[in-house]
Amino acid sequence: MSLFERMAGALALAGLLAIPAAAVPFNQFDSSANATLHGNYFVREILLTNIDAQGNIGDAISAIGTLTFDGAGHYTFNGSVMESHPLTAGPQPTTRQIAGNYALGANGFLRIDSLVGTIDNNGTADQAFGGIGAAGPYAFVASTTESPVPNYDLLIGIPMSGVVSNGSFRGTFNTSFMNLVNGDSTKARNATFQLRPNGTGNLGDVALSGYAADQGSTLLNQTASAATYSLATVTTTGGTLSFGTAGNLIGGNMAFMVSSDGTMILGGSVNGFDMLVGSPEVAGATASLYKGFYFLGGLDADASRLAQGNQMSVDAFYGSASVTGAGGLSINHLRTEYLGIYPYDSTYDDYYSIPATGVFQPQFDPDTYTLGASGKVVVMSGNQTFYSMMVGLQAPDSTGPQPWLNPLGVVNAANYAPATNAVAPLELMALFGKGLASSDFDALTLPVPTETPDHVQVLVNGTPAPIFAVRSKTDPQLIFILVPSSVSPANNVYFATFQVVNNGAASNSTTLYTNYTSPGVFATSQAGIGDAAALHPRATYSVVTSADPATVGETVELFMDGLGSVYPLIVPDGAGAPTASPFALVDADIHVYLGGWDSVLPFKGMAPGYTGLYQVNLTVPGIATNDWYLNLDAYNLSTGDGGTNVETKLSVSGLLTPASARPAAAGSVANRQVRRHVRGIPRQTGPRPVSGRMTHSAQ
Repeated sequence: MSLFERMAGALALAGLLAIPAAAVPFNQFDSSANATLHGNYFVREILLTNIDAQGNIGDAISAIGTLTFDGAGHYTFNGSVMESHPLTAGPQPTTRQIAGNYALGANGFLRIDSLVGTIDNNGTADQAFGGIGAAGPYAFVASTTESPVPNYDLLIGIPMSGVVSNGSFRGTFNTSFMNLVNGDSTKARNATFQLRPNGTGNLGDVALSGYAADQGSTLLNQTASAATYSLATVTTTGGTLSFGTAGNLIGGNMAFMVSSDGTMILGGSVNGFDMLVGSPEVAGATASLYKGFYFLGGLDADASRLAQGNQMSVDAFYGSASVTGAGGLSINHLRTEYLGIYPYDSTYDDYYSIPATGVFQPQFDPDTYTLGASGKVVVMSGNQTFYSMMVGLQAPDSTGPQPWLNPLGVVNAANYAPATNAVAPLELMALFGKGLASSDFDALTLPVPTETPDHVQVLVNGTPAPIFAVRSKTDPQLIFILVPSSVSPANNVYFATFQVVNNGAASNSTTLYTNYTSPGVFATSQAGIGDAAALHPRATYSVVTSADPATVGETVELFMDGLGSVYPLIVPDGAGAPTASPFALVDADIHVYLGGWDSVLPFKGMAPGYTGLYQVNLTVPGIATNDWYLNLDAYNLSTGDGGTNVETKLSVSGLLTPASARPAAAGSVANRQVRRHVRGIPRQTGPRPVSGRMTHSAQ
């Protein structure tokens, strides 16, 4: 399908349709799948807090042990907690029993109380956000990103078998390791290696390679001779890995456990701030092995400026990736807590090639990726100055009686960002499923209806949303809607629950987070990547292409999605935006970075006469000839929350000697914005904004 077909034929240059609507308040996170998490899990959490502007960690806390889920939203942790700077005595691990809460949605979204995070005045713990995977089965990864006191955290859990022995651990496991020695970011370590347990407690000589921030961040090699393990005696902190005398990368003893299905190992030092994750190696990997929806969680320490005496930076995140397999494309979303900047959502595309080893590095990511467990697990480890641990868990298969709405198939219609990306008011959404409709439909007149002639409705928080188009003959089927205008944190609406009703038969429902914005740029391709859908300001309004590029000083028209609420007039649900002043202008602060420039944007609002479609006019800055990535940034001025998107390009016929990127108030960014890059405007002053993801208990 082309861009215009994806927009159901209504995104023609002469007449564009799109939508808003009213929503019922909804502040209860979906917990319908709580029973999926039950029994004993082995867990490891690392949390960094009280970090100063130079990246120095004021306190590092780790926990390792057994977490028991009751299947009804509650857990009990028994294990060991280590703190780098306790208020009394010297650093030493202590035995703890901790009670907490969790909620697991039907789509695999997880909210879980941090084991060691901040407790507020109401006695509520920080909550980590993430999801469950097929490996384990139902291993989970999560991170706290919404703490009122910024915390940087990674929490991983794997299910435990009732009976384990040394024979439970055998084969070849690709393993990644991250360590913050003594809770010091300037002493970060990364290492990758293979463990070859023989089923009787021996690992043999373990050859490691990696980097250490306090050893010049150059490649290091180490051999841990005659390493051993023991699962013969298991306590609340699991079994033991023994790496012998400490070397430049690893050493000593580590608590660990093997998942009940053998697809993952997880470990860490009881008295340290490290994490080890591994999974069985893949022999003869192919591109199709890395495919589907992956929940992501990670922790980073960037030492790239340490050698110059500059600050470290740290971040933590959760999110997801939609991966095509043979196509070599992933569309990614991360919700990131970055040092000095409030949490934000970012979406971007990346490209990869899978060798037979299953070890690869995507084009725009600093990490090395290692596939394991037949593609159910991917572990990412940092390289050189970028120290990180990121785990991806392939989501379990989902199906159900028709009409069936894919629980992870409700996405932005412009950029197809995966479902963990938040939903914004007035956002055009694409819903995928089966048995959703019996015939095609296109809304060709205004106001846009909330029910098709075949009696198909889409409910958002119980309220019918205007339906833009239906595609019933595709597999899966597809419905385009626009999110009601009141579905926003500005109205204390922190979740959006979607359900399709086909001629009286209701589908399953799926619940997503909300945000003030969820930006995406429409592209001329079906996948939402590549050339942006941009128009020259000429009589013909021709499309900008590499054969007909934009020129320096020219103001082109870009078409976008998910930019949120508008002013000074409220556009009625399903009505067209004003065609004369006052126009429907975007409330959020919008920036489009092009070739290092914070570009001039003469117009930022709803496309006049259309519904739900945003138009941003961009004046091309003095840059060189290139296909430049559009770095779109849209955030709420009062809270600092919002999102970024980097998936599309603009062809520019530029200057032989381009001007320097101007130091605009928002700063400049690189041509690509990937995981370790941040938005242009640090918002680190004043009170931390209240987030719906933080304020509502998981109970």
